Amino acid sequence: MTSEQIFAIRDLSYLYKLWSSSITDSEKIDVASMIDRIEAFNKQKEKENYNINDSPVIKNEKYKDII
Repeated sequence: MTSEQIFAIRDLSYLYKLWSSSITDSEKIDVASMIDRIEAFNKQKEKENYNINDSPVIKNEKYKDII
């Protein structure tokens, strides 16, 4: 598999299958870099989509018992 073919893959599960298969070291480096890129992109998207106002308010029902 060429580097261009590996860099065209956008499916993480397929990349993990490639990683665990018997491929050459140079192909493993390409697969690892694509996995890293996709995971970094997904983390960035999660950060952008996170809204502090969407998280539920934590309520302490035992507050009166503490006082």
